[in-house]
Amino acid sequence: MIVEDPINSRWWGSSVGRVLDTGLFTCEPRERERLLSPFAWAEFQAPLAATPDPWSIAASGFAFADAQIAFRIRLPSQTIRSSAASLQLRFADEFPFDPGVREIEPFAHERFQLLPGATAQRVNARYIAWARQLVAEQPEWCLEVYHDDRPQGWFCCRVADGHLELTLSSLYAQATIGGLLLYEAALVGFRNKGARVGGASCSVSNGDVHGIYSQLGARFTSVTACWLWRPTT
Repeated sequence: MIVEDPINSRWWGSSVGRVLDTGLFTCEPRERERLLSPFAWAEFQAPLAATPDPWSIAASGFAFADAQIAFRIRLPSQTIRSSAASLQLRFADEFPFDPGVREIEPFAHERFQLLPGATAQRVNARYIAWARQLVAEQPEWCLEVYHDDRPQGWFCCRVADGHLELTLSSLYAQATIGGLLLYEAALVGFRNKGARVGGASCSVSNGDVHGIYSQLGARFTSVTACWLWRPTT
């Protein structure tokens, strides 16, 4: 019904739960309390079109936190402008880099910002750890973007189920380019490495990223709703 989420547990430093069975929302309150008691907090996700009764979720102590919008994008359709063509791409299999060595822009649109004690620095640490994992596991799909030989940001991906997961990206705090140029140059770089289809999901609140991917030809496919629970005492 509820299991430990290893990724979030490592990040948070204590046990975090992930709800797998919607029966949690209809069981007896004492049983639900017992099942949740080992966890510092817990998350439930479900396709928005097939979610349980939202009132039962709320009555169980879970707060609606986010909606993640998934998309697909055909990389061969990309055309690159001269401003993006002037950027240099350095893939980690040839030029290893550490995604956390420079200050990055905050991941301000992530649902984890809602957790008590989740500072911007703490949330950034979660995504830096994830980016480092991607660089270690599939460096050929992780890159840094440079302009005039100055680092601007990174884009870290992985290949899974036959397509490229456009997992994480970030501008450095001192970047002189905008996000559109970073994404445009990186997607063409991934195309040139042999990828043909990419996809990911991001928060409904992150209008800037949705706007960028829309300009680059993304097709939005589904929505996943996210709820968070934390102890009340």
